[in-house]
Amino acid sequence: MKYKQIDIKEAADRFRNGEAVYAARCIGGMSFREVTAATMLLVMEIPVPETETKPEKVKKAPQQKKTIDRGKVKALHEAGWSNAKIADEMKCSAWSVSMILKELREQEEKQSEVNTDK
Repeated sequence: MKYKQIDIKEAADRFRNGEAVYAARCIGGMSFREVTAATMLLVMEIPVPETETKPEKVKKAPQQKKTIDRGKVKALHEAGWSNAKIADEMKCSAWSVSMILKELREQEEKQSEVNTDK
């Protein structure tokens, strides 16, 4: 196998891209400063034929938003169910349940304000 010495910036970039980066150094009788100065960052050189093209990344199709039955959430809440229990039943997060209940409360408040203004 053939290794190539690289600088710290290239090592960081390659590591972020998932490549293995190796550090090698000689320590015998050296001070800490000499050891750190002598550290070499190495990567394995893998010859890539020039005609080979990189495969394109496949983009995942965006997930469609799941619709949650707001009427059922409201009915379960009024029946005394906790947000966590409603979330389990509806197969969604407790945060989603609390946001739905908040929206329903705001709609009811708005509707009651319209009714009292008449």
